[in-house]
Amino acid sequence: MDREIFSERRNDLWDVAQLDSSVHYNQLGKLNFGGFNPTIKEHLDLVRTVIERAPKLKSVFLEDREPCKGCETMDNPIYPSTISMFPQNEDEKSTVAKQLKAGTSRPVEIIFC
Repeated sequence: MDREIFSERRNDLWDVAQLDSSVHYNQLGKLNFGGFNPTIKEHLDLVRTVIERAPKLKSVFLEDREPCKGCETMDNPIYPSTISMFPQNEDEKSTVAKQLKAGTSRPVEIIFC
C-alpha cells in the first residue's frame, strides 16, 4: 500500500517570511501545487521561495485543479473560484515559468498539468 507523507500542516503557508531553510526543504525533490493561479502574488512568491530554498528540487508541477479537501483554500477576492487563470498556451506557460525562475540559476523544471 502506497502512502504519501506530508510535512506538518502550517497555517502561515502563504507567508513566505515564515519559510526557513529547515530540513523539510533540504530533502524536497518535487513540488506539486494544485489550484495554481499566476495572478495571485502569494502563489508566485511561495513557488519562487521554495525554488530558492530547496537545494534538491528538480521539478515543480503546477496543476489546474482545486486544492485537495484537506487543504485550506485562500480567500482572495481577485480570483473568483469559477474562473481559471491557469496558463492555457505555450506563451503564457513560458511567461509564468520565467517569472518563477527570475533571479535564480537553478535548473528546476516547471511542468504545467
